[in-house]
Amino acid sequence: KWMILMQDFDEELVSETLATNTISANQRVAILYENKYNQSLVHALDGKCAKRFMSALKGLLLPREDYIAMRLEDSFKGWITDKQLLTRMLGGLDGDLMLGVAAAYERKYQRPLDHAVRVELSGNGNMEKAAVLWLHALNEPSAGAEEFTEVEVDSLGEDVEALCRM
Repeated sequence: KWMILMQDFDEELVSETLATNTISANQRVAILYENKYNQSLVHALDGKCAKRFMSALKGLLLPREDYIAMRLEDSFKGWITDKQLLTRMLGGLDGDLMLGVAAAYERKYQRPLDHAVRVELSGNGNMEKAAVLWLHALNEPSAGAEEFTEVEVDSLGEDVEALCRM
């Protein structure tokens, strides 16, 4: 079915197939396609449809972290950085998802995300400082461990020793 699709691109068939699958099923289809044809499905589809439709397809076929890393890299392309896109992408990420995106970005583009942001926003004053500070906070030693170690004060009652250890 997919090989026929590659020869004669049918946007409706692609939409119907991917829209009825779960994200994990779509990613499995992409892996099976790559194993069979020695080419990624995303690469095979690239250029066969409109840019926005292709972006939506990538969102359905790529792992979430890889897709977001790709969109961040896209925000750096052109004469100027797309600061609105960059702000939306970075602003919506935190915790483990952001760590996954940073790892996916470095794996794909061979440079750390914080370095890429610093280069793209250099000379942009407060935005550069805020973005880099936010990215560095992700590498903070606790790495979000407080999510698992926080204790409600009320649960300790009158245990002074436990309250002091908080």
